Amino acid sequence: MLHHQELLIPSAFGRAMAADLTYAVGSRILAVYAHGINGFKDWGGMDLIANEFASQGIAFLKFNFSHNGTTPDDPLSFVDLEAYGQDNYSIRQSDLKSVFNLVHSGGLPLDINVVVLIGHSRGGVDATIYACQHDHLDALITWSAPSEANTPWSSWDEERLAEWKEQGVTYLVNGRTKQKMPLYYQLFKDVESNANRYDILERTKDLQIPWLIVHGDADEAVSTQHARKLARSTKYAQVQLVPKTGHTFDRTHPWEQPSLPNASIELCEHSIRFILDSVRSS
Repeated sequence: MLHHQELLIPSAFGRAMAADLTYAVGSRILAVYAHGINGFKDWGGMDLIANEFASQGIAFLKFNFSHNGTTPDDPLSFVDLEAYGQDNYSIRQSDLKSVFNLVHSGGLPLDINVVVLIGHSRGGVDATIYACQHDHLDALITWSAPSEANTPWSSWDEERLAEWKEQGVTYLVNGRTKQKMPLYYQLFKDVESNANRYDILERTKDLQIPWLIVHGDADEAVSTQHARKLARSTKYAQVQLVPKTGHTFDRTHPWEQPSLPNASIELCEHSIRFILDSVRSS
């Protein structure tokens, strides 16, 4: 029998983070999930993914980053665009620290002895940066993750970058909601001022925990070259390509089907097998 618990996790910025835990009584393994840009913890059937993990004895904790544009009262909509525009990697590293403070302080109804961090897309960048700077994780999994901390401006030309700097803000149109999502130039400056800390391919050379890199071989947003670059950076990484699927493994939002698409089922299977194999070999 699976249990589901709603949580509010305090952040260092006075903004509570909505979270939830799916688990079976007696679970000793915990997977913490970090969502990507324009995402949130419940995007695209994530409850179904949480159930897949929990049914195999892996408790699944997912949360909304403090500045992702949602609020605890409205966790499914981007209602706070000012917070969204002020988001950056440093804030999200602090948020992850707050999440793990809860985990390690005994704030969950479980006796956890194995902790795995999972990140999708830009959340994969956040997860990798965190894993490279903290030694309390037992494994890392990234889904569709870029190999550089320059999301979402990696493909912008010099003119747009100069305009962003001059005006202090640029906008992304959310393809689903059609909202104009602000990005303040502080995001670029945060990466620039933490260049060494956020140099993914350099930092992962020192990563010494098992790392599974899962990528759709038809990813339209982040090419498979990123997965291969990440895997070459450390001997502890392995790549698993999921055939004929894109950035979200065939899920969309809202996901109103009772079951996951095949590509997301395969994503879960690879990830769960990796976690269980890592635990057995440790």
